[in-house]
Amino acid sequence: MIPSRRRKIAALVLFALLIGVVLAGMSWASAATLELAKRNIRDEHDRMISLALGKLSTSIGSILVAETYRDFWDYSAVHPVKPIESRSLNEPTPAEVLVPSPLLIQGPSLHWIELYFQYLPFAGENGELTSPQLLQGEYGVRVEDVRRDVSAEARARSTWHWFSAMACNVDFDRMISGANSREALASNLFDENQEDELVSSGTESPQGPRSKQVVSKDYFDRTNRMRIAQIRHTPPPACESLDVISKNLVPSDEESDGAARAGTTETTIDPGPIAPPFWLDTPPELGRRLAFIRECRVEQADDMAFYQGFIGNWDLLRSDLLEEIDDIFPPEIRAQVDIIPLPNDVQLDAEMSKRKLTSLPATLEVPYSAEGVTAAAWDNVGGVLMTGWGAAILVLGIAGWGVRNLLAISERRMQFAYAVTHELRTPLTTFRLYSDMLAAGLVPEESRAQYLDTLARESLRLSGLVQDVLEFARLEHHRVRLHPRSVDADGVLSQVRETLKERCHAFGIEPVAETALRNGRLFFVDADVINRIAAVLISNACRHTRSSAVKKVVIRLHADRDKLHLDVIDSGSGIELGDARSIFKPFRRGRGAEAAAQGGLGLGLALARDWAALLGGRLDLVARHDPEYGGAHFRLSIPANQSKSAEDGESPV
Repeated sequence: MIPSRRRKIAALVLFALLIGVVLAGMSWASAATLELAKRNIRDEHDRMISLALGKLSTSIGSILVAETYRDFWDYSAVHPVKPIESRSLNEPTPAEVLVPSPLLIQGPSLHWIELYFQYLPFAGENGELTSPQLLQGEYGVRVEDVRRDVSAEARARSTWHWFSAMACNVDFDRMISGANSREALASNLFDENQEDELVSSGTESPQGPRSKQVVSKDYFDRTNRMRIAQIRHTPPPACESLDVISKNLVPSDEESDGAARAGTTETTIDPGPIAPPFWLDTPPELGRRLAFIRECRVEQADDMAFYQGFIGNWDLLRSDLLEEIDDIFPPEIRAQVDIIPLPNDVQLDAEMSKRKLTSLPATLEVPYSAEGVTAAAWDNVGGVLMTGWGAAILVLGIAGWGVRNLLAISERRMQFAYAVTHELRTPLTTFRLYSDMLAAGLVPEESRAQYLDTLARESLRLSGLVQDVLEFARLEHHRVRLHPRSVDADGVLSQVRETLKERCHAFGIEPVAETALRNGRLFFVDADVINRIAAVLISNACRHTRSSAVKKVVIRLHADRDKLHLDVIDSGSGIELGDARSIFKPFRRGRGAEAAAQGGLGLGLALARDWAALLGGRLDLVARHDPEYGGAHFRLSIPANQSKSAEDGESPV
């Protein structure tokens, strides 16, 4: 048994190693698959963001290009057709022909633009703020004569109320320079160690020296395209008489006199592109407002500059932008897509710049899913991984079952060889010894009959052993054929009763046969197979009862509506708990079998169980110690009415 135990241990160790290798491989494959799914989701996430940013860039770019191309005269509510003899841009003489600004007549083309304005920082102590949407001062033009968008004018006046109060506190030059410094990526340097990222040159800005910042190449390209488009659509410089420009834009008498002395020398007003917008410090109840501003420079006048631009309502702009990219994202995350404002002085990094909108201080926030990237990845590959793990566990289970069966077959072969060798040795030794003695004439004449009788018994025993092995082999290969027929209760019991009497008589045991069946009830069964099962149970009962004080073996036949039951009960010592689980296995005998039984291969109960299965029933150990008789209690249960198709002879197993 030691070699058998070693083989089991070796097999278990190898199987454990196999399980470890398979589980380790599956764990690695699962982790790699999940990580690949996460990467795909991130790539798809980045693709959607890039697509949305490109769409938003086109939309915002078209707006800024259109506003960049706007004539600087549009920012005056009215202006002269030929402002040659004008004393002031804002105070034309009544004799002049004045033209209303398109912004005064039509209002803004976009509903989120609230107010257009022009700011002259050099006019007066706090500068001068005007709006082309509002008529101010005496222009010689009646307000009722100008057709205007009333609703747009109402919105403009509402914005004008708070913006005019705060405009003098806004350092437009500083804000524009700061925004341009942050967004001037055309002068950025490529990072030699990072192909997909760019590093800003870190030039000095009005806010002070700026640290180097790394931005994504996609943001670099989008911003550069935007700036190039704006530069290409900047309106051409307007040439005007220097005395007109100086009278309109230069308030000091000394400079005015100097300009007047210049006569009709022309000068140039050069409007620039719309600078990157910045947030205004608005009251919380008003919400966020963006200032889009361009700088207009007056050449030949000490590079004097003034500012034109418009105020945008962020909530309305954000709503329009989100609606524009609504079709890009799947429905499950569409409601969670948002555009988040960034502070004016934010320092960009590579990750932030991948999500930043072109020419707007805001980032596009897109969730991976409602639960996150891991949950989204699991939704994509979870079914495949679960199937893979199920298949791996199934394969391991089949492999374990195969190893178990292999060990069982190996052990059964060893047990078979041991049992057959052990059981054949005694009769073969007897045959050889007695035959040699009979052949040599060493047996007295009066003892020859006894010797021959012993040889006959041993031959029967040997024949029984061989028959059991052959029958077990036939059952294992499903080659046993049934021969069912209709028999009544007495017919079933009569054969079993004869077997009981024969076996009990040989051991000196009292046989008891009981039946609870009425005679005449027919059963379609193979009575011979039932008798074989009963013979095995009775023989075992007799062998284990012969040494008991009360020697009794009981058979009891009864039935319910669909089952026929045959009980075999003995008054022996019963069955130990440790033997109850193995007594139906081939080549196994109880722990007390060696002392109490008369040998055998340990195939009896295994054969009886297979015969019972062949009949479509089962053989069970009802009690290890019967309450009434004290011994083992076995029960054969088979269908009371088998299908007549069994007459064809094929086993239902």
